[in-house]
Parts: sequence; structure tokens; C-alpha cells
Amino acid sequence: MSLNANAAAESGGFPAKWSAVVDHQFDGASLATILADYGQQLKEGTFISEFAKVLERERRMNLPMEILLAAMSAVPQTARVDGILPFSIPEPINISEPVQKLLEEVGGMHYDVPDSGKELEQLRDEVSVCILAFLHRREMQIDHRLTMRLQLECPFSPNVGRKESVMLMGYLPFGGRVSVFYSSLAAADWLGQGLDAAGLEHEDFLDAVRGEDGLRIVAVEKNRPIAAVDRFKIF
Repeated sequence: MSLNANAAAESGGFPAKWSAVVDHQFDGASLATILADYGQQLKEGTFISEFAKVLERERRMNLPMEILLAAMSAVPQTARVDGILPFSIPEPINISEPVQKLLEEVGGMHYDVPDSGKELEQLRDEVSVCILAFLHRREMQIDHRLTMRLQLECPFSPNVGRKESVMLMGYLPFGGRVSVFYSSLAAADWLGQGLDAAGLEHEDFLDAVRGEDGLRIVAVEKNRPIAAVDRFKIF
């Protein structure tokens, strides 16, 4: 299905782009474009506003960028010891919380946002799915200039088996694993054909695309710049 969010925005700017979101005529790529274009207008220090700045820098510099936890002053954080080092990490929350704050902020700018009910729930879920897919296999810089790898998965536990809803997990530098975002987004409802709960974590890149069956998380070849420079090569 061809989306018109970006094309419509060329003449109308943010109102046209946001109308496409409210009308459910968006996917992961078009939502990422909106965030990159208008992230500077969002409240600083939130997870989504700082991620939006990462998307804008990647587009401008054509290089992969780390998400900076230190810049997320509005994000509650806690300490976790990994190996022998303590690290500040985000407190685990439902992905719907930062997305709801984003929708409220956009509503405060006098753009259309559903007030409540199933329409608001659907929009919140779809935006959440797009953001989670784009966060898969990204890196977040934490303390000591070390990074935590983010990974979307349905985690497996020997005690309870495979989780049915998708979660964003963080893998610490020395082997620890933490939960960054949990959700009520059932894998059976949101994973596209060819993806299953057990295979999700093994994909290099994920995206959210809209087809006849709605918005779905799918595996893609890439969704961000890939570093191709040999740091040891002089010429």
C-alpha cells in the first residue's frame, strides 16, 4: 500500500503530515520523517523528543547515531550493576506512556488528536508499534561512554515460557539484560507474515508497514544509515 503522508506534507507542512497520522495513513517511515522534521518543537528531555533528534541527525549526516540517555532529563532512571560497574538506565515503563505524552503535546499545539476511546487507543498503539520497530537493534549511550543495545523481542523465560506481547529489551555492556519498554501489544496481532515471537529478536532491522491487514511489524534490509567507514583506513 502506497502511503501519501510525505507527499501531502510537501505543501502543507506539519498539519498535512499529522492529518495523515490521525487518519491512519502512516507507517514507520513516514512517522520517523515527522519526528525528524518536528522533534525540535517537542518538549526537551523526553524519550521521544531525544529519539526524534537522533533521527534528524542521522538524516542530515547520513551516519548512524546513538541515543543519549544523558539527554533524557525527563525520563525516570534507576541504577543497575553490570559486572562491577553501576550504570544509569531508564526505568521500565509501558511504551504507551511516552506515546500518550506525545499525543497530548501535539494536542496542546491545537492539532487533531482523538479525545478518548477506541480511536485514541488505536492511534496510540500504532504509533507505539512504529517507534518500537525503529528502536530495534539501536544503541543507547549510558554511563562511561558505553552503550546498551536495544532489541525488540518477546522474551523467553524458563519459568513462564515465551511472552506473548512485544517488549524492548536493553543489553548492557557486560552481559546484563534489562527491560526498557513493555507493552500490551500482542505479537499475534502486530507481527507480519514471516515473523513470529521467537524469531523477532534475530532480525537485523525491523519496520512497521501498512497493508491490507493494517499496520504490521516486518523485517527489512535496513531503516537507518549503516556505518561503512573503516576506522583504521587512512586513505
